[in-house]
Amino acid sequence: MRNKPIAASSSRSVRATARLTP
Repeated sequence: MRNKPIAASSSRSVRATARLTP
């Protein structure tokens, strides 16, 4: 159950990084 919240956070981090990258 601790991996579920972490996965959601990772998805948001990936989206934020995609915005910074071209």
